[in-house]
Amino acid sequence: MLPEHLLYTLLALISVFVIYAVYSLSQGHSSTQFYMAGGRVSPMTNGAAIAADWISAVTFLSLIGCLVVVGQDALLYMLGWSAGFVLLVLLLIPYLRRFGQATVPGFMLKRYQSRWICVIAVITSVLIALFYLAAQLRGMGIVFSRFLQVPITTAIVFAVILLIFYAVMGGVKGVTYTQVIQYSVLIFTFMVPAFFISFQVTGQFLPQGLPFAEVGEQGSVFHWFERLRVDAGFDAFVSTNLLWFEKGLLVLLLACGTAALPHLIMRFFSVGTPREARLSGGWALLFIGFFYTAIPGVGMVGGAQFLHSVKEYDGEGLYAAAMPDWVDRWQASGLVSWQDHNDDGRILYKQTDELSMSQFGSELSLDPDVMAIVFLEVAALPSWVIALLASGALAAALASATGVLMVASISVSRDLMKKCFMPQMTDRQSLHLVRWSSLGLVILSSVLAVFPLGSLIETLAIGFIFSGAVLFPALVCGVYSERIHAKGVFVGMSLAFMLVLGFVIATILSHPVLLHWSYSFATFGGVALLVNFLASWLVSYLTPAPDNSTQQVVAKMRVT
Repeated sequence: MLPEHLLYTLLALISVFVIYAVYSLSQGHSSTQFYMAGGRVSPMTNGAAIAADWISAVTFLSLIGCLVVVGQDALLYMLGWSAGFVLLVLLLIPYLRRFGQATVPGFMLKRYQSRWICVIAVITSVLIALFYLAAQLRGMGIVFSRFLQVPITTAIVFAVILLIFYAVMGGVKGVTYTQVIQYSVLIFTFMVPAFFISFQVTGQFLPQGLPFAEVGEQGSVFHWFERLRVDAGFDAFVSTNLLWFEKGLLVLLLACGTAALPHLIMRFFSVGTPREARLSGGWALLFIGFFYTAIPGVGMVGGAQFLHSVKEYDGEGLYAAAMPDWVDRWQASGLVSWQDHNDDGRILYKQTDELSMSQFGSELSLDPDVMAIVFLEVAALPSWVIALLASGALAAALASATGVLMVASISVSRDLMKKCFMPQMTDRQSLHLVRWSSLGLVILSSVLAVFPLGSLIETLAIGFIFSGAVLFPALVCGVYSERIHAKGVFVGMSLAFMLVLGFVIATILSHPVLLHWSYSFATFGGVALLVNFLASWLVSYLTPAPDNSTQQVVAKMRVT
């Protein structure tokens, strides 16, 4: 079981977040405050809230494991996400702010004057939220399962209860200021363990320079990590399992998906002016960059220590009769297991099967999403340091989940029901629907968390694929083209939505049709993105142009 002082540390941090969320109830009862924090958040504060949205449980837990398992391909995710953020700030936010619609479905409804385009946008936003929330809930479940010594399914139930109490009760203003606190917690809880593991191995504190630091006779951290990966049966770090065009489409889709994320776009409406929105983006990039630059070094040092420890001194693997304490502690969760297949008394860790991000290894099997915490246990860091990282993962999950949950629920309540189907709905009824929608989204996403489609990063990527393939083309066309109109966009969005949803369903059902597609899911999403653009353009130019007033509205949006 978890030592008392470690459990108290975790519970104390959780209590701080819950108390602050409850306090925020008194701060956001009007609709303006609930939806957009009253537009009174400073750029630096909003930048910290954006960064807290960005740094999710996937960043804390899954990226490090992904780095060990797939090598340099893990860096493509960070590249795509970062490029998408720049794309959003430079190409979309100034014009979306000028247009005055905080939600993506709201923009679609006003720009294209089509209720059915708004419906597709809302459904897509809900699906994005489901996969996003599923990743955060499972991340929280991983932490709870380890430190409460319960199965992962039970731990996810605890996570659902915490998220419902934490997020459903407040509004965007409360979430914004809570996330400012959480960003500070995220940096502290990640950097302190990073400093410890960096100093322990290399004698230097800054984790950003770890890949190039020297480790005695082992050479640089990167080369030490590289040799151990190859010895364990993995490909070299710089090798890849993706073709060049698959890499390009993955980065493109992640970038486009990031730029069209509904909860990220809405964050830029929490400040008063377009200039402050741009400043928010600058602060957010600074905060995120400081975090991101530490991940490769921490992953390489932790991965090298882990791979070295599971070989034992003679390179033949762990002793079955004396497994390390961290293996015993993780077994209760069901995320770490071992079996002595050849009855030689040794548990060999070696990659022998086809590369997988869900389970890997031969006699010792680990879920890569647990590796960030496992690395600290292998390094024998103090218990309070491990508690910090675990608390940070909870804070990251809560920060991302609350932002996504609120924006998706607002889209259902205000954009779908109030604007499209029930204009007589009162403000009070709208707020109640937001909370009921939030509750429904959390429950549905918990099913995806219990029965995941892959690792945390793969589950999250599905949300980005929906965002990039379905929403991004409609946003770009809505801002930059006076000629493209509702008919074309409806056809493009419908085709992209059906393609991506069909692929997800076929994956869940393991349908034989997948045998005819030998490339990655992201590659298929890239195809759907291009189909969306092409169909929108083709149908719009084969049908009559929109009236002059509509074209003038779009032209004025880009006037500086």
